[in-house]
Amino acid sequence: MIFTWLKMRLMQGFRAIKSVGALLLLITFPLLVIFVLGLLARIQNWNPYYWVAIIPLAIFFLHLSRKDGKFLKLNFSKKEIRQLLMTEYTAASIPLYLLIGFALKNWWPMLFGQAAIFLITFLPLSRKSILERKTFLPLGWIPADLYEWRMAFRKYGVLLILIWLIGVLGFWFVGGTMVSIFLFTFIMTSMFEDLENKEMLLSNGNPKTLAGRKSLRHFQWLNLVFLPHHILFLALYSKYWYVWLAVVLISGSIISFAIFKKYSSWMPKRHRVYSSTQVGLFCLFGLVPFFWPVAIAWFVIYYRKANKRMRYLFR
Repeated sequence: MIFTWLKMRLMQGFRAIKSVGALLLLITFPLLVIFVLGLLARIQNWNPYYWVAIIPLAIFFLHLSRKDGKFLKLNFSKKEIRQLLMTEYTAASIPLYLLIGFALKNWWPMLFGQAAIFLITFLPLSRKSILERKTFLPLGWIPADLYEWRMAFRKYGVLLILIWLIGVLGFWFVGGTMVSIFLFTFIMTSMFEDLENKEMLLSNGNPKTLAGRKSLRHFQWLNLVFLPHHILFLALYSKYWYVWLAVVLISGSIISFAIFKKYSSWMPKRHRVYSSTQVGLFCLFGLVPFFWPVAIAWFVIYYRKANKRMRYLFR
């Protein structure tokens, strides 16, 4: 049972990697190796317990966000579910354990990490992601053409509001507002996996220029929503204005990339495009300056693909 489960997860992982594209992988892999080696050189003098704590924390949020709770409960006993979760979470943690263990030359903290993961497997699984909590706030303040934002607040309203508030209330921490806007942006990208029908698409103006116009529109709205964060950061940390400018541009680029990926795959009567892997990688590239050349190249490629698809379908 456990072997079959791991095999299924590996196949899902290989499919996700395959969807990225061979050319991008060839470009990214050498850069990733150099980045990991540089990271290892930097963390050798750090406390290993801090690093190990990151692993169960990430597993904890993964556990809360699972959407297969109902499936597991219908097909496995409680003991079997814990075994599957423990195997899955441990397999996901092993590469990080090896990375931290070899870098810090201390393997004992891994036992604490595994103990924490074991306790996480006893937490109850929800029928859907616990992070999906609908809001009953009125959504009329969001313009009709920004229907992705309305979808986001219907589905993740409580979470989005909490993230927004953390950015405001955590102003005393220089990175608080930056973390807030990045988390908000990343959640918003999932809304661009749902494809509108042809009539809704045509109602937004000339489809041939839709991708560029829509990305600009969403970029403007994102900055309007985070205007208090902009003001707070520049008022308190004005000497880091260039860092905030980079944050604003990167968050806008992530939203735009999700839009370009959406319209580069748009087809009549198609309801959804699965772009989370590509968007997630683009987020990684955007957050690590070393990968910015790859991010820019990918951004341009999908912008051109989106325009080409729209011109072809609406000639």
